[in-house]
Amino acid sequence: MSLAQFNYLQLHFSENEGFRIESEVAPEIVSDDYLTKNEIREVIQYANHLGIEIIPDFDTPGHLKQLLKDKPEWQLRKKNADGQLENYPSALNIVDSEAVLFIESLYKEYAELFYGSTYFHIGGDEFVDFDEIEKSANIPLFRPDFIMFLISFLSNVLCGQLSNDHDATNSDWTSRINAF
Repeated sequence: MSLAQFNYLQLHFSENEGFRIESEVAPEIVSDDYLTKNEIREVIQYANHLGIEIIPDFDTPGHLKQLLKDKPEWQLRKKNADGQLENYPSALNIVDSEAVLFIESLYKEYAELFYGSTYFHIGGDEFVDFDEIEKSANIPLFRPDFIMFLISFLSNVLCGQLSNDHDATNSDWTSRINAF
């Protein structure tokens, strides 16, 4: 990468299919094939040596099938074709405070691991199928402040966890969110 003058590597370590970095907070979420934190530190050190910055990528509140497979109570619920409620296995119920605290604890864990990174990709996409948003049952979809509710979740992750004692500033993220 450095020979081709690429200076960023986005390290996507969470997805519906797996969670690929060791976790001390929640070892049960980690896939069979994963990297240890020491291996990640080696990758970061090597990348720094070559002038490449690692951008960690932990998608939420969607793309969480691997994390939520043993926590159906934290999954978003939506109506199926018959009008019955069923769990949406890859989406977090962002109004469940226990579920949100769990995700925040993971962000804190990985913010510490990737402390030197300027950026941290948190996803925010494909949380729900917005063409079928009215079918989601757990979230206040018909309230005019639903978008603010989602922004609040993402803002708390950004400002509350990732920016603590870090080069990124809360005011920068807050101004971007408020501009939305």
